[in-house]
Amino acid sequence: MSSSRGERHLQHGAAARRLRRIGEEFALLLPNTDATGAKIIAERVRGAIIGLAIPHAVNPKQVVTISLGIATMRSSGVGKEQPDAAILVTAADDALYEAKRAGRNRVHAAPPLVSVAAERDKAAAARSA
Repeated sequence: MSSSRGERHLQHGAAARRLRRIGEEFALLLPNTDATGAKIIAERVRGAIIGLAIPHAVNPKQVVTISLGIATMRSSGVGKEQPDAAILVTAADDALYEAKRAGRNRVHAAPPLVSVAAERDKAAAARSA
């Protein structure tokens, strides 16, 4: 799908307010949402896109569909953490491509990630324990 066609499809009705466009891929940011919650929301988004019934002659379903990759990160509970957004994005991207490899029009979740504190924060936590 061309970028301009993708933009027109979004104008039909976006399923979320926090959507960031990356070519033909999008990131939906869900702070304070665990993997179970993210899967529920992803399935709702997938259903909403299908429900729009936007014609797409090339797709076997004849409508626009969406594949979603989920990545979640929880706190390790040690010090002041600096979550690595690049790791989270890579995990979500890998999960997206797994969803596409598995047949498209589906949701796939990467194993949950754990955010880690900066080394100095780990050392400080260890000294105070």
